[in-house]
Amino acid sequence: MENIDKSKLPYRPAVVGIVVDNYDNFLLLQSVFYKEDEWSFPGGGVKDNEDPGVALIRELGEELGTSNFYMLGKSRHVVEYDWPDGVILRHFRESGIMWRGNCQTQYLVKFTAKKREIKPNPEDIREVKWVTLEELPLFLVFPKQWENTKKTIEELLG
Repeated sequence: MENIDKSKLPYRPAVVGIVVDNYDNFLLLQSVFYKEDEWSFPGGGVKDNEDPGVALIRELGEELGTSNFYMLGKSRHVVEYDWPDGVILRHFRESGIMWRGNCQTQYLVKFTAKKREIKPNPEDIREVKWVTLEELPLFLVFPKQWENTKKTIEELLG
């Protein structure tokens, strides 16, 4: 496979929800496309003319099977990152659009229900887990993932 010239490709507008419960635990998910040690927060793409906050609630519902979330805040810190070529091609096959990666608006979100109400979509999510703030760096292994998350948590949780 030829390498993709990402320099001319646009970033996909996206959202991510840093989900916290009443005990200051954070919800992580493992995509069916991730390796065993790769985790992220729920989120996804923003549709044309969709409000990012609305997009996040929609994505949370699609991925986790519940809409019991309360927006605590929107971060000023927007994250851009490139996808590996294989991810670019997979998204192109699904959407017909060649994206370079994500331009991700980050939100802090409170989960407001019982954890048993979370029903991950098995087409997208292999597993979910709740971890403490201290454990987050062990699971956020993508480049700059922990650093970006830490900035948002410090900004919105103090």
